[in-house]
Amino acid sequence: MGGCPHPPDEEDDDAHPEHPWPAGTPCWIDLAATDLPAARTFYAEVFGWTVPEGPPEAGGYSSASLDGHRVAGLGAAQEGQTPAWLTYVATDDVAASVATAQAAGGTLQVGPEQVGPLGSMAVVADPTGAVFGLWQAGQHPGVELFNQHGGLVWNEAVVDDRTAAREFYTALFGWAWDPVEGEDTYQTFRLGDRWLGGLGSGADSPVQGWGCASPSTTPTPWWPP
Repeated sequence: MGGCPHPPDEEDDDAHPEHPWPAGTPCWIDLAATDLPAARTFYAEVFGWTVPEGPPEAGGYSSASLDGHRVAGLGAAQEGQTPAWLTYVATDDVAASVATAQAAGGTLQVGPEQVGPLGSMAVVADPTGAVFGLWQAGQHPGVELFNQHGGLVWNEAVVDDRTAAREFYTALFGWAWDPVEGEDTYQTFRLGDRWLGGLGSGADSPVQGWGCASPSTTPTPWWPP
């Protein structure tokens, strides 16, 4: 399933945004990898990403790019951490969004903190335990390639209480929800008329929390190897 993220500015090229993403839009993804060199090699081979080695003081974290456009971040997982992709949602005021998230039942896990001139971030768990990031852009707007091969196309979460998650994200981001025909446990979410992602539930799902998808020849969900 492919998504239709809203471009940061209607004058931008549809696939190469240069300005911050609108608040409430998934805007960045990064991977915490238990084997960072293997992850760099894997995504370079699958999508053609250029993934430089990041500085040791940043845990090896670096931004992957495709044809000169940022597509994702890759860094080393902390000891005991399960490999996982983290979805970040754009905000105009990370501190205010953290306060709204906490009032709606979320739990602050990291931040808010300044990431040099690039922007400000926080990490929050929703009431179901699904973890996501908040990103207030500075010099780093987020993904610079989307809806194309090797770029972000879709973000979705699998949770154990879809009703609680919907209420939380509606309060935090103002998302609207639409049913998917034939899918009783899955809905899409949007801002205005632009689909942004999906929310599902299922105790038997092998994946819980937030994930993301990128197209090769057809849009195929991808998860940490």
